[in-house]
Amino acid sequence: MTGCDLLGDASDQHAAFRAETATALVALAERENEGCFLRSLARAIEKQPM
Repeated sequence: MTGCDLLGDASDQHAAFRAETATALVALAERENEGCFLRSLARAIEKQPM
């Protein structure tokens, strides 16, 4: 489990974290290029409600 997974799980359980988590995940996506990290990032973003 990576930090992205933890952020995704936390925001999934606590609505108060969702906006900040989504912003942080998008910022990370702009500068990361490692495959396993990006997969974790995608899973975390998927957990964000629309």
